Amino acid sequence: MDSSAITQLIQEHASVVTLLHYGETSSYITIFLLLCVGLFYSALLVGIDRKDRRITWYIPLVWFLLSMSRIRHVPIFAMMAVVGIAEMFPYCRWVRSLGKKG
Repeated sequence: MDSSAITQLIQEHASVVTLLHYGETSSYITIFLLLCVGLFYSALLVGIDRKDRRITWYIPLVWFLLSMSRIRHVPIFAMMAVVGIAEMFPYCRWVRSLGKKG
């Protein structure tokens, strides 16, 4: 898995940074969406009190880190993040305060 030949021959084993280096147009969209979803997920997680956090909400962060190493992990991170965001949304402080304001 650490061989550079694999990342050059099989695109799904390449990292997002490697695809950016090659100038793939789709990699720009992928890295943009990956960072946006990752930042939104992190903002939700930070906005939740420690006593309300669940250990399962940290699983998408592991997939986020893995998706930086291999492009094949990005869809798994996206699915896990959407499920995590749906579960975390009601517990986030800033979401509650925006809801109170209407």
